[in-house]
Amino acid sequence: MIGPLNTPHEYVYIPDVARILFRLIQEEKAYGRTWHLAGAGRITLSELIKLVESITGRGLRKLVVGKRSLQVLGLFNPLLREVAEMHYLQTQPLFLDDSALTELLGPLGKTSYDEGVRASLAAEMEPRQ
Repeated sequence: MIGPLNTPHEYVYIPDVARILFRLIQEEKAYGRTWHLAGAGRITLSELIKLVESITGRGLRKLVVGKRSLQVLGLFNPLLREVAEMHYLQTQPLFLDDSALTELLGPLGKTSYDEGVRASLAAEMEPRQ
């Protein structure tokens, strides 16, 4: 995990993003503007970990990587170098206002973190073809 773990954020469930983008591209009034989509509520990575642990019934090993570690790893991996540059996004709360999007499209139908984690874990357990 990229730390710290107790900074509140909002995360979006990718299928929600796809559904909302599909609705958005059908809306003529949407073109030429920037739109923000907030998550299903405020949550920390610690709370997400606890949610995964409660659903799976087992504890998870955690490795928290901070900015300095990312910078060192970034010497060998360009992606991690970029993640280190953007680390400030993990250290401060980050919330988006999607009221304009809601005004345009109506209710957005966001998936709860509990439901999203359950669906993600179930998808990960499906056999790969």
